[in-house]
Amino acid sequence: MHNKRRHIDKTAKHKSARGVRLSEENPIKIQKNISKQYGIFKNIRPIRSGNIIVHCMDGMQLKQLMKATQLGEWQVKCSKPQSLLSSQGCIYNVPQEYSEEDIKYALNEYWVTKATRLTYYDKQQAKRVPSRTIKLFFSIPQMPTSVCIGFLKYRVKHFVPKPIQCYNCQQFGHVATNCKRDKACVKCSLRHEGQCNTDTAVCVNCKGPHQANSKDCPKRVEKQKALKKSKELKISVGEATKIVKGEDTKTCVAEKELNMQHISKTKTHKKPILG
Repeated sequence: MHNKRRHIDKTAKHKSARGVRLSEENPIKIQKNISKQYGIFKNIRPIRSGNIIVHCMDGMQLKQLMKATQLGEWQVKCSKPQSLLSSQGCIYNVPQEYSEEDIKYALNEYWVTKATRLTYYDKQQAKRVPSRTIKLFFSIPQMPTSVCIGFLKYRVKHFVPKPIQCYNCQQFGHVATNCKRDKACVKCSLRHEGQCNTDTAVCVNCKGPHQANSKDCPKRVEKQKALKKSKELKISVGEATKIVKGEDTKTCVAEKELNMQHISKTKTHKKPILG
């Protein structure tokens, strides 16, 4: 069975609605109306924009939902999330003399709608400078594995953004402007003002002996894996995180079993005492 997603975007119909976003309405009432009209769904959840995402059980249910214009007392419209209609990838070692417009033109047959050259911070110049990496925006959900610019072939990899980290509480998933947690030091994880004078680093996320912004932090690595998995499978980061945690658990168990087997093979047994 295919798992599909659809946005339900609310438009005000009655005065009682007062233009309130659908995700802010009574969730029990919304779920009851959806189930009554279209059956049981795999999952229904709100998103920040005020819409709700519905995970359909199969293609037939998806087809019915796409025709929806009324949900109880609300007028609604259904559309595919943009993430399911498009994709983003990167190609590497592209000469800097190639302009973004020329690259886009050369890759038009691959459904590329935009090409952006990424930048990086150069410490010597103390500013951001163009890199040899090009981010490609495709108007198709499944991007090609490779593209050709002229007669040169480039492998396309998924564009995976860096994990968002708050510089107030040092945790992942939000930025400091939206943070409501207590301030935490990036080095010692404690709450204090001014420069940190301790010599011992303690990560606020994993309690490891490193700063919270370390690239080697297990929590950061986990977030990075989840972001990559979400791009590859076109699922939410939350769903991808569960998969990554499951894979890491299986890996740990497998490594433990291998270690136990190695120990049992190398273990020396005492010779029996002959009388």
